[in-house]
Amino acid sequence: MLFDIFSEQQMIKPFPANHQRKAFTDAIEQAQLADRLGFDCWWQTEHHGASEFSYSSCPELSLTAVALATERIRVGHAGVLVQHEVNHPVRIAERTSVIDILSQGRMEVGLARAGVGERLNFNITSDSSAGADESMEELEDVVDILTKAWTEERFSFDGKFIHIPDMELVPRPFQSPHPRLWMTTQGTDAVYKAGSMGLGAIGLTLMAPLSLISELRATYDRGLAEGTTRSKVHNPQFGMFTFAHVTETREEAIENGAIAAAMWFIEAFPPTFKIDREMFMSFIRGKPTARADMKNIENILGNADPNDPHPVIRVLNRHALGMEVDWEEAYDIFDAIPTVLMGDVDTVRKKVATIKDHGMDRLLTIHQFGGLSHENALNSIRLLGEEIMPKFV
Repeated sequence: MLFDIFSEQQMIKPFPANHQRKAFTDAIEQAQLADRLGFDCWWQTEHHGASEFSYSSCPELSLTAVALATERIRVGHAGVLVQHEVNHPVRIAERTSVIDILSQGRMEVGLARAGVGERLNFNITSDSSAGADESMEELEDVVDILTKAWTEERFSFDGKFIHIPDMELVPRPFQSPHPRLWMTTQGTDAVYKAGSMGLGAIGLTLMAPLSLISELRATYDRGLAEGTTRSKVHNPQFGMFTFAHVTETREEAIENGAIAAAMWFIEAFPPTFKIDREMFMSFIRGKPTARADMKNIENILGNADPNDPHPVIRVLNRHALGMEVDWEEAYDIFDAIPTVLMGDVDTVRKKVATIKDHGMDRLLTIHQFGGLSHENALNSIRLLGEEIMPKFV
């Protein structure tokens, strides 16, 4: 199993001095440490207008900076928003080619479908009911366009969403025939689709039980078996993103506020990106629903039950409703989740071994989230890289 770093470039209030610059310099320093420790890839997301939650609005530039500041770690975009109103596919092909050249072949290209927040920001007018289906069609087209642009002397494309006249892509990638392609996923349908196109799948654990990871892995493998590789590079890899805060002791994790930071992430995501909060809760229950847009932005908490029978959802609901939380008790609840890598080295090592046994090819760990400091993140990356990773790579 390979170990990666996933970065949102998160910076929450109260902001430190020069917080916008700090979001970038912190990320580069963390990437340099990950590079020295042997992590395989540094991934960055793409979000727009997401104050506090993500300063990674131009990941192509951030990844270029990371590539030029490191020597061996790969750089991944997870993922490029495929709707042409946000990113025209020719520009995707050009930008990723340049990063691949400057990094000397270290580029990984993940594709993502814009959610309702980005659709609003870029005035993408397809309604919610049709948006998911149409965005998947457009993602398929982008795979085809990138493959042609990267590998053919001249290419053209005439599809439902994009018309590209005969042209030459300048420059083309360093890697031959082209960088590996990935797809970000949230549920079984998307995981199957990634497999059926021969793309790597990047999912998110979101405190999900191991049974769900096994189900998603099996679904991905079924897609691989039943589909046909759509690009010229078969990429049968299954990875998931998860919270990681590795410390010397249990008490240090609690004192650093790791549980509060994870709660902030979970609570901030739905209103920031206009996603139904219940989608997150269903994931935690191990029964993910399809991606759903918020029905009522003013009622983000919906029917949050402070006495929900699921202990994780119960404490999340109570915190979101402004009720007092016992952080020792909350830590014990989160500690019981096999996919949440928080606590001392021995605890996290055992969880990593279990995750690996459930079919993970790559583990994308996010270390700076919520109110955790840059120093917290560096220490967590160091402990994971030095004390845990060598036993599994």
